[in-house]
Amino acid sequence: MPVKEGVLIEDWPVQFVPTFAAVQEEAIARARRVEYGGTHTFIFSAEHLGAELLRSGKLKDQVRVIDLIEAKKMDMNVFRDIISRHGLTEKWKELITRYELEE
Repeated sequence: MPVKEGVLIEDWPVQFVPTFAAVQEEAIARARRVEYGGTHTFIFSAEHLGAELLRSGKLKDQVRVIDLIEAKKMDMNVFRDIISRHGLTEKWKELITRYELEE
């Protein structure tokens, strides 16, 4: 089903974006191969997706990070490791402070 910025897969909007940041390159290198509609593709882990959304810093992406957390789609230990390795810890601290999230 088409959505404004990509396609809707299992009730989740999916975007296709080019890579230019280390977290994106890592996400692709570690992407999981899946079959969808008879076609094989690769998808980011929820943790890499959350890190990439955090990296972008856009309000709509911050909301998506919160959605991932609230939906319990991420292993928070894996997520914290990824954001630590990619220099996103300050952005994470800002997000949890701004939206009063539990660490």
